[in-house]
Amino acid sequence: IEQISWVKRASVRRMLPDTVLIDLVERVPVARWQIDGQTVLIDRDGKVLRGPDVEAYRHLKRVVGPGAADKVGELFDMLAVEPELFARVKDAVRIRGRRWDLSFDNGVIAMLPEDGAELAWRHLATLEREKGILGKAIVAIDLRLPEKLVVKMLSDSVPPPPATPRKAGGKNA
Repeated sequence: IEQISWVKRASVRRMLPDTVLIDLVERVPVARWQIDGQTVLIDRDGKVLRGPDVEAYRHLKRVVGPGAADKVGELFDMLAVEPELFARVKDAVRIRGRRWDLSFDNGVIAMLPEDGAELAWRHLATLEREKGILGKAIVAIDLRLPEKLVVKMLSDSVPPPPATPRKAGGKNA
């Protein structure tokens, strides 16, 4: 019974004369893990849960990349210290097996550091509460340097408009 991916623990007892009791502890899906172009369900220990249609679990957060499944419980515990902000996280991408980039519901990306990620996460939550930083016209927030916050503005990512073509003779069209 414990070979079934959804079963965490099982115990079987026989009660004579004709009863068998089976106690099951099921694994609970906490995230969708995207790896090598495929998406599977995982529990907080990173165990892959086979069987159900992943599309039925689109409400779960998605973690992406090698090593992401093994660290999902640790990541979610850290993010849960700021529940309002955690609720807005849609995707967490594991970068080179060392750190996380978080995507929010409005498309903003927060880059957490390898060391001190929880401190950076709390700092971001404070910035959101006090300044509403995620509501600003930004693309990304780089929290990887403890002494510096780098914000990529939306206007930084938009190329400048093309120059107005000129007619021969140097006059504007």
